[in-house]
Amino acid sequence: MDENAGWLKPKKSFKLKKSASRKSDVTRKEIGGFSSDRLSVTLPVKDSSSQAKRRNPFSVHNEEADKKRQRLSENFFLSSDSGFIQSSDTQDSGCGSSQSQDQFEESLRSKTRDPHLAASKPELDLPLDWSLKSRLTFTSKQSWPWREHISTAEAASSVTGGVRCLDIAKGNHCLDTSPSAQFHASCLYWQHPSLPGLPLYPRYGQSSMSKVERLNLSPEMHRFLVSEWINSLQSVYQLVKARQCPYFYVCSSSFTCLFRAAGIGGSQQILALLTPTTSGVRAALKREDVEFTQPLLPKVNENCDDDTDKGAQEKGATSTEILESLGIEADSLPGFSSSSSKSTAQSGVNLDGKTSSLVFVEGVECQSLLNYLLNAKLSQGPGGVPPTILAPVAFPGAVLKSLRVKEHSLASKTGGTKSYQIDLQGPVMPHTLQTLANLSVNHCPASNLRTHTQEDTVSFSLLSLPKDSVAPSVFASAGLNDCGLPEPMLKKFCKVRSGPSDVTVLREVNFRHGEFELAGDEDEDVHLNK
Repeated sequence: MDENAGWLKPKKSFKLKKSASRKSDVTRKEIGGFSSDRLSVTLPVKDSSSQAKRRNPFSVHNEEADKKRQRLSENFFLSSDSGFIQSSDTQDSGCGSSQSQDQFEESLRSKTRDPHLAASKPELDLPLDWSLKSRLTFTSKQSWPWREHISTAEAASSVTGGVRCLDIAKGNHCLDTSPSAQFHASCLYWQHPSLPGLPLYPRYGQSSMSKVERLNLSPEMHRFLVSEWINSLQSVYQLVKARQCPYFYVCSSSFTCLFRAAGIGGSQQILALLTPTTSGVRAALKREDVEFTQPLLPKVNENCDDDTDKGAQEKGATSTEILESLGIEADSLPGFSSSSSKSTAQSGVNLDGKTSSLVFVEGVECQSLLNYLLNAKLSQGPGGVPPTILAPVAFPGAVLKSLRVKEHSLASKTGGTKSYQIDLQGPVMPHTLQTLANLSVNHCPASNLRTHTQEDTVSFSLLSLPKDSVAPSVFASAGLNDCGLPEPMLKKFCKVRSGPSDVTVLREVNFRHGEFELAGDEDEDVHLNK
């Protein structure tokens, strides 16, 4: 038996592989030609829209709900409750999808810009009070939408809105429009100087032994402090003169001065008010050739004072002539030569420290008054601090500060509803009071406001401009568009006071559904004791 009968030699195995590959190529060609010639058939495509959607066996079929859902989807592509887009029936048939998208984006921006406020409400017609306040207290039975502590986004938006003089509730911006952001933005103000740990407001009535006046500053440091104060006062005055700042206050230990831009209150020119004044301050203004008037001085007293001055002068002249006829000099008698001057100055002493001692300066004379403030030694002692400058807008050297906010909840002793209280401490200027009052009415219609008025500034609110100094409000507000006040409030600041009914010092106000009632009126002609 042959041993190699079941084995193939290598050459034969190679021949078998080659023949097998040739057969497979031929078969593939035949199949390809056959498929290309005879199998070129187009398969039918199933129409998914023609077939009904397979029903979910676990769902509950409700024909009425399906019809209602279909009807809503046809008429509305967004719910009308959201306030974005109204019914599609009101749109024109020729409008494309681009117009619908634009309307949706605009509605979305308007809705996300102010999600907390409903329809815009009219401004509260609260009388304008020019006196400074040191404390405000808001009380309501309803909880306030703002808090003492706010989030990071609200704090950032409030600072941005306050610095840029933006109305957060309106305009195209990406700031937080929550009531807390609006509230804290309204509490901002600008002050110079600002030293940590020193209360620089109120300044009126501070004695030479107060903490501010006993500040131990080196002569060089005090000189730098006064130099910076002079630059700041000149800068903020230029802003008011250019009508880019509505007003500012200068608070010293002996008086308070208010500068107002032309157009504010209907005035034709820039004006300044100084109160309270003494006979020494008025004499210093006369020496500096500052022309001023005293509009709050009663005419009866003024006539009496003139008669007293004339009588004193005539009496002094007659006595001098009698002594000279006898050969006696008036200066040789002690105390006789100054009797006439004492009698003349006696009439002005009664006005010192009263609201009627207000000094009114207008036009170019305001520059002379500014020079007096710059050159006068208004700080007591070599280490004293210059007067405090307060303004609603930024100026060189100013520091951005905020009112101190504290919230309380007061429980009723009889078991009734508790009330909520917000306390604000710091210098409250007129625009701040107006803005906070509007916010309070918009979010808590029934509330109460109590103010702590700085009594030496009450006369600012008692002044009504003479008719020859008043300009129409339309021309007054034309050049104040960049002063930092919103348009509705600017109109109120440019309004001309028609009479005694508009002269009001706000001490307590009760708000009820958009209306207000003033309370706590007192006699304003009070003596200001230091």
